[in-house]
Amino acid sequence: MAPRDPLAALAWLLRTSPSQPLLTFHDGTSGGRVELSTLTVDNWVSKVANLFAADLAQPSGVTFAVELPTHWQTAVTVLGGWAAGLTLTAPDGQVSLRVVGPAAVDVGAGAGPAAEVVATALHPLGGRFQRPLPAGWRDFAAEVPPQPDVLMEPRAPADPVVTISGPRSARSLMRDAGDAAATIGLEPGGRLMTDLNPASEDGLVRALCACLVVGASLVLVADIDAADADRLAEQERVTCSAWAST
Repeated sequence: MAPRDPLAALAWLLRTSPSQPLLTFHDGTSGGRVELSTLTVDNWVSKVANLFAADLAQPSGVTFAVELPTHWQTAVTVLGGWAAGLTLTAPDGQVSLRVVGPAAVDVGAGAGPAAEVVATALHPLGGRFQRPLPAGWRDFAAEVPPQPDVLMEPRAPADPVVTISGPRSARSLMRDAGDAAATIGLEPGGRLMTDLNPASEDGLVRALCACLVVGASLVLVADIDAADADRLAEQERVTCSAWAST
């Protein structure tokens, strides 16, 4: 039986394999590589959730949007929002919280309907912005790392957990992720390479939650060509892949 929700799956992996790599990210532009164990992922998820729930006072059930590219911070932010009891929705939806990248800062995008905006520079080592942010915006690198490593205000997952293309419960998301894992050939202990964005519905089902539901490792890649993909697949001992174009 599939775990009832992504956070339950993460908790199970934390109990059974805390030191095993759960999330690896390769940036083809900078050549950077970041690898996070299950314990480290869980710590980041708790930190993000603590920021959202406590410091930003986001109540359970409100919606948030993650407007980031394929990146390890995208994955932990989605999970952190769920741990805070929030519902992930599309960037153009009515949201209470937005998490944006440097592109939003470059164009000076306003907060729109959101009450809060958190911006991340997406630096390889998690560094802060070197330029001022719009008034009222929070810097991910300044706000998230100091947060406690454990959830200070445990909350039940929102229902629905996702409303990108329509309302989806955690149970249905995990059921579809289990089906996707079987189709891809992802097995327990496997390593899935993908360029799918963890904040997209496809990326949630075929990548992030697929790995959580079977107990596999997620290898996210961005800005790589076919030759790089082959090299990284061998280097990372990848067992299967899923691409945005397929």
